[in-house]
Amino acid sequence: MKPIFSVFLLALLAIGPVSAQTLLTGSLSNFDVFNDTGQQCHGFEIELDGLTSADVPSQFGGPGYLRYDLPTLVDFPGGVIVRYASSKDAAGHFTVGTPLPPAPPTATAGHSCWVGGTPGYLGSGCEHFGVSLLRNPTAVVYRWLIDDSTNPGTLKPATSNVPIAAPLWTVTPPAVAGAAPVVNADIDAPKSAANQFGDAVWVKVFETESPDNGDLNHLLTDDKSVPQDASHQEVELELSQTNPGKPENGRLHHGKALGKGSQSVTRRFEFYKYTGPYSIPEHEATCGQPTSGKNGGCNGLSAAALVPFIGDYIGAQMAAAQFGAIVAPKAAITSVSDGASFRAGVASGSWVSIFGSGLSATTRLWTGADIQGTKLPVSLDGVSVTINGKAAAVEYISPGQLNVQAPQDSAAGPVQVQVTNASGTATGTATLQQYAPAFFTLPGKYAAAVHVDGTLTAPVGFFGGAATSRSAQPGEVVQIYGTGFGPTSPAVTAGQLFTGAPPLLDLSQLHIRIGGVPATVQFAGLVVPGEYQINVVVPALPDGDQAITADIGGVFTQSGLSIPIKN
Repeated sequence: MKPIFSVFLLALLAIGPVSAQTLLTGSLSNFDVFNDTGQQCHGFEIELDGLTSADVPSQFGGPGYLRYDLPTLVDFPGGVIVRYASSKDAAGHFTVGTPLPPAPPTATAGHSCWVGGTPGYLGSGCEHFGVSLLRNPTAVVYRWLIDDSTNPGTLKPATSNVPIAAPLWTVTPPAVAGAAPVVNADIDAPKSAANQFGDAVWVKVFETESPDNGDLNHLLTDDKSVPQDASHQEVELELSQTNPGKPENGRLHHGKALGKGSQSVTRRFEFYKYTGPYSIPEHEATCGQPTSGKNGGCNGLSAAALVPFIGDYIGAQMAAAQFGAIVAPKAAITSVSDGASFRAGVASGSWVSIFGSGLSATTRLWTGADIQGTKLPVSLDGVSVTINGKAAAVEYISPGQLNVQAPQDSAAGPVQVQVTNASGTATGTATLQQYAPAFFTLPGKYAAAVHVDGTLTAPVGFFGGAATSRSAQPGEVVQIYGTGFGPTSPAVTAGQLFTGAPPLLDLSQLHIRIGGVPATVQFAGLVVPGEYQINVVVPALPDGDQAITADIGGVFTQSGLSIPIKN
């Protein structure tokens, strides 16, 4: 029951018409960034100067997206910090972290370093972060966070800021009536000490336009609207360096007339380290040449001559701007499935995923403020769901996916599913059944399981430095998690928090097989709303990945999942 794509919100930001036809109505940015600090990091922060937390309606993250889950917003005099941080165990130690890249970083498309991106994310040394904003900040600073050895259990910034810039979008009105306005995306160079050049970075820029409204999911998928190939290249290589002698202090300006009929513009900025020499004492990048004109001494050198001064890839920034009024799309449901294996068939009280378009104008998970007493929310930001006419608890909303807990219902067979939001009501169909068992999964092919000490059940090193894991050993007990395993005794009402761990009504109907061998089930029951824990004794099996299946009431879990075994 994990959301599988963007959790961005397109903030509608009307900054005033620049012509009779053109209005900048929204912008956002997100980026991939590699850990180049020389040590494991346990968090990341985005400093937004000139804003408050009220100006940051949405942030990338959440269960199933990032190792750091959702960030927290911390206001300070003059701005707000969006802070991603590792959780801690009972002893106050950080539980997850971003390792160093196992190999020199290579360019990503700007949307690869998350669970749904490139395989191997957890060990890649790369993360994907981002925010949407209601106003332009006066400055943006990115920092990796590391464990403070002088104060264990707390985080401090790494020695230097991350040199990835966030673009500032503006629109210049046409000088001649009827001409196209110019869309500008300006990026500032890394900050420096007063009256001195800052550290330099190389920037490569790609750009594309679309006649369609901006869709934030484009920033996380290999969509045609994401500029990636040579035909989209706007700038080959440009040196970004704070220059105290220039009025804009090193700001790079990228402007282009908006094409006829275009409704949105997307730019992708790739950042690379500058490895060449600097002048003394000015600290201006020279590429070994006299410092004169744009790009210091690097100006005018051929691409081949610049190669020795271009270092490792740092990361990529994605940015999009929307023009003209956005018409809320009509909601539509394409499928309804269980929230763990995404197969047809749902059970009373189980987790359900609804897929479609226009399902919500916003993207977020429920928060503690949405839960009233023991009652889970049945509406988030005006989005509500009914299954067979009964209200479902709503846990996650986005334009393309909703996650809900099915309400209590003894009906069986096809039932109507309705999603209601500000644009209207969408109708779909689900099949209700007494049992719809499915295991949640770890990234990849393993069933979501932990050892009794809380260590994840996966091969050693499976998560890199992000989390501890080890294979299961025959004879030990592992705890496996799923949904849709049916009624408990005592019964638990769907949509409500509860205490205790009520067991299945009839444990004798549940059968677990690992490697085709029946496994002893010591306990099976609900531990949180809609989520079951099954304690299983691992049977005698040889080393390697062993298939795991369960069935209850004649209904089986999904195929293709394994438990790793190590004797």
